[in-house]
Amino acid sequence: MKNPYKFVVQHGKNQVEHRVVMENYLGRKLKTEEVVHHINGNYRDNRIENLRVMSNSEHAKLHKKDPEIETIICAYCGAEVQKRASELRYKRKKGITRFYCNKVCAGRHKYEIGINRPPTNKTDPNMDFIIETGLQKGFSGYMIAKLYGWNKRTVYTHIEKLSFDRVW
Repeated sequence: MKNPYKFVVQHGKNQVEHRVVMENYLGRKLKTEEVVHHINGNYRDNRIENLRVMSNSEHAKLHKKDPEIETIICAYCGAEVQKRASELRYKRKKGITRFYCNKVCAGRHKYEIGINRPPTNKTDPNMDFIIETGLQKGFSGYMIAKLYGWNKRTVYTHIEKLSFDRVW
């Protein structure tokens, strides 16, 4: 990629022209923490009216982009909620397809569909019911195992016993 800045040779060294112009205008060397900002965004326009000295932090704030926002609908209450797109992309990549407006809605929804809390032991008499309900609600065997802290192999054994098709 071509460097967008103009360079000049000063004291035998290549220098970016906008810093040299600003140093000549101020009559002093710029500090290392000072940045010369191009007001109109054209890096080759080094007129003094287009240049402004600022700190690194001021310059970073000036160029900071607002995060992308995406509107989702809560899977439990139907409320519209705005979330950062990067957070939603991360969750989708992990296989999460249901989104909630808060933890309360998430907990209530999981309780209603039968995925409310992990059993106290692996021989829970409700295990078959929980697995069957979870599969009917669209959860994979892997997700059910993860939610309850069960071994994935145990869940798949129960799925086979219930004569469901294997759901990975």
